[in-house]
Amino acid sequence: MVILAPILLFGLCNPAIASCVGGSVAQTSNSEVFRHRLDKYPDVIEYLGIPYAAPPVGVLRFEPPHAYILPTCGGAAADYWAYSYRDDPFVADLISHSGTADSFLANSPELSTQHWEETTSLMGGKLGDVLGYMKRKSAAALLTASSKVKPPVAGNAA
Repeated sequence: MVILAPILLFGLCNPAIASCVGGSVAQTSNSEVFRHRLDKYPDVIEYLGIPYAAPPVGVLRFEPPHAYILPTCGGAAADYWAYSYRDDPFVADLISHSGTADSFLANSPELSTQHWEETTSLMGGKLGDVLGYMKRKSAAALLTASSKVKPPVAGNAA
């Protein structure tokens, strides 16, 4: 992938293939790059499968690609937890159960799984599709459902 990305970004891709797929071709200083607008988010343009909030121009052309993270509750949850649990952001349950991002009680994996499945069920989702379902729902819906899940008793993180 390290070699493939520069090849695609700096012009060794075939613009004829891109035009067959649909969308348009952006002319850069080195070559043409396939782009298209996302239907669901018209302000987001996707270049080579990587969505950007703005086209990669100027200084951005020389930076590695930064994916545009859409505002989903799954993304919000991962963002919140990343501050406290960098190795595995899903070891604890919801932030509202522990007070603040800095005061997590480390729930057992079993308890966390149980709470996620209960939250997903309250939102109308199927068990086994927790992360996929959370990505499709809004953060507000997640917070509403999570408020109905009983937090662990203080000092008992199972």
